[in-house]
Amino acid sequence: MILCTVRYPIRTESDSLCQKQGSAGQGQPSLPFFYVQEFARLGTISAALLSLRKNMAENRRGKSGKKAPPLRADMGIVVLHGKEQYLLRQRLVQLRELMEKEYGGVEVFTFDGSSASMPEVLDECRSFALMTPAKLVVVDNAEELVKEDRRPAMERYAENPTERTLLVLRSEKWRKGRLDKIIEKSGGAVIKCDAPKPAEAVAFAMARCRKRYDAELEQDAALLLVERTGVNLSRIDSEVAKLSLAAGPGGTITRSLVNEMIGLSREERAWEIQKDLLSGDAEKGLLKLQELLHVSRQPEVLLGYAMTDLARKLTLLAAAQQQGENTRALARDLKLFWESATMVPAAARRLGLPRCEDLFSKAVEVDARSKSGFGRHSRSLERLIIEFCA
Repeated sequence: MILCTVRYPIRTESDSLCQKQGSAGQGQPSLPFFYVQEFARLGTISAALLSLRKNMAENRRGKSGKKAPPLRADMGIVVLHGKEQYLLRQRLVQLRELMEKEYGGVEVFTFDGSSASMPEVLDECRSFALMTPAKLVVVDNAEELVKEDRRPAMERYAENPTERTLLVLRSEKWRKGRLDKIIEKSGGAVIKCDAPKPAEAVAFAMARCRKRYDAELEQDAALLLVERTGVNLSRIDSEVAKLSLAAGPGGTITRSLVNEMIGLSREERAWEIQKDLLSGDAEKGLLKLQELLHVSRQPEVLLGYAMTDLARKLTLLAAAQQQGENTRALARDLKLFWESATMVPAAARRLGLPRCEDLFSKAVEVDARSKSGFGRHSRSLERLIIEFCA
């Protein structure tokens, strides 16, 4: 299968300045279609930066906006939405425990919003519990239940929810609207359950280890744990449970124990090449490539993608630096944490925008050639490493 390439302009302010001065531009780089999806949709690097800033602002508003009220048993309706499954489960457990403590018992009914009807759910909410003094009605995939013409019926119920009944709407996606205001006005809450920031994940790991597993997780160990697992709280919790068993009751989990028991996955090892590319040492980079290819058995395609990803981030950061943008905020949105949060922006500043654009163009050209059957991919990766370190 031959990968189609397209001629697509990646313009920056420096290009516009050259045109105003009447100087010849660099031309339009030939990029494979797979890698220009982001820029093809946004049009320019400047537009890409604008989109990234918009996403960051929306995320900050979602996490630092009006604080959700404390959970209570008599809230009537609670909306739990977001992609962090651990938080979605924990909030529901907390609500159930509060109801059991308040009323002495609770009966739980669960519906799937993609298949349940609105009358079925609301009838259950309006009917009184028979075996217990209170009722907890949970609707998963709630976004599907309250779509368009169904939403007014839910709004009417939210204005006057049934006593001793708590309706919990859970969904990964949730569209804000009039329903949210009605829920909050009637004493309910709309709570976002998205993945935490890395620092918050570190604090969660340390607190969870101490309270739930009777072990002490050192801060350096927690930092390495989050670096290896990401900010997925469910995975962090399972890894902390495993580490606490190894440390023993009342034991201490050290950085060396985390390093021993939680290694990089096979896919994650391919990204080690980025650190060697940033070092500027071509010999070191070539040795790492041979190690990953012949010892770790990493796919050539994955290694090529890791290099292209680094070139893309360098280009965006270099463009932001040239335009006076806040590169620290941009680095967070590009998922650059710990050492990479300082190494990549520093490399972008050292290389400059024209050099970063050239690296990105050559990286996607290597990918296009490999998919078109031109030359040996390993040799192309070696040449690309030399370009990075030149």
